[in-house]
Amino acid sequence: MKSDKNMNDFLEEILDQTFALKNTLNYFQTEGFDLLFKLKKEIQLREIRYIIFTGLGSSLFCCYIPFYFLNSKGIICDLRDTSEFLYNSLPMETERDLYISFQNVLIFCVSQSGESGELVKLLKKLRNYKKPPLIVGLTNQPESSLFKFSDICFLMNAGYENGPTSKTYTCSILALYLCLNYIFNGKHSIKSEIYEIESLFEEIKLFYKIFYEASNEIDKIISFLGRDVKFLEFIARGPSIATANQAALNFKEIVKEKSEALSVGQFRHGCIEMLNEDFKVVVLSSNLTDFELNSQLIKNLLKKWSVGKIFHITNQNFLRNENKRLYIFKHQVINPYIAPIMEIVILQLIFYKLAIIKGLDPGKFKYATKITKEG
Repeated sequence: MKSDKNMNDFLEEILDQTFALKNTLNYFQTEGFDLLFKLKKEIQLREIRYIIFTGLGSSLFCCYIPFYFLNSKGIICDLRDTSEFLYNSLPMETERDLYISFQNVLIFCVSQSGESGELVKLLKKLRNYKKPPLIVGLTNQPESSLFKFSDICFLMNAGYENGPTSKTYTCSILALYLCLNYIFNGKHSIKSEIYEIESLFEEIKLFYKIFYEASNEIDKIISFLGRDVKFLEFIARGPSIATANQAALNFKEIVKEKSEALSVGQFRHGCIEMLNEDFKVVVLSSNLTDFELNSQLIKNLLKKWSVGKIFHITNQNFLRNENKRLYIFKHQVINPYIAPIMEIVILQLIFYKLAIIKGLDPGKFKYATKITKEG
């Protein structure tokens, strides 16, 4: 996407994602692939039996992709908020040397900066164990603490990012998918994934063209949701829970309004009590099973309970919609582990436009900083 002097810096970062994702793919076809081969051998050598993924914010949410991917393969893994891992999930200092060995554990740390305060403290603590874990990193900064402390560290290669997380989230998903798919799916290369990933690039470029050159679709969605949205609920199942959480975070950062992310199951258990005619919900469905389950929920929301508007993003075929409270947007990215990339691309541009309508600078933080050193 060519730079425009009148373009908001944050919008430029959003529109740069196809280029950034291509850089990530290229990395895993070259030097990153050598590291994949090394990691695969190390996992076998160390007889790794347990994997923990850890991160904060966007760097945690992207870890839902390998979490669902590996568990579906029968490979036990866990997902931990880095701050809670550090302060509440590590063995006490007096106990750790007596009972704990991380010899057969892989801890996969994700951080775009590689310098988050809690992460650096966690890495130092893990290194002090008599039998430390295999530490694998994914970062955007090759000179970072994460890069230095890791046994093996991969790069996102997302390029410079100053505003709310956009490129580093999508590039992290792609990097994690390529990494774990190669290591745990009996792959000898990543060639079989290249076609579908390049198709993702084309789908993103098409959506950008619709937005940037003829924004009719975006305008229709904004008109449907309303120009002054005060709250959005994001619900999903499976890998799309990653983007539900990321979308809720981005909505708070960009539009400066309230939001919440839940699995569909959690939403169904009690949260429906807050429903009313003003309630607006975004539903994400990235595979047939989830689509069918989510469609039943949507039917209940429209006919049995009470809801204002439902925006449903899916890659599945659906019957023509006659209900004015339901807007369905279909994309063509079929793989459920990379579909969350497409889902957030759609939502980023909607949030950007909502912020512009409100007179906000979409890429400007009020209180937060790009790197959180305290926590």
